[in-house]
Amino acid sequence: MKINDGSILSLDYNILKELFEKARISERKRVLHILRSSEKGEIPAILFNILFPGTYVRPHKHPLEDGKEICAPISGRMKVI
Repeated sequence: MKINDGSILSLDYNILKELFEKARISERKRVLHILRSSEKGEIPAILFNILFPGTYVRPHKHPLEDGKEICAPISGRMKVI
């Protein structure tokens, strides 16, 4: 992860390559990479998930009233129920 001037988050090719390999060999067929978070939730957390075919993410909700989750697929397909 690179943090430029404290506000721009990015993943470089080597990190992505490593994350894809971890997800590929994972029993759950996925890996989570935390880009940004805070202990008390002062700032929204930003997570990067790599999900391979065969994984399942259980329906869930977040404990905070304004706890939201935004999913932005970058590549591939998924089924949402």
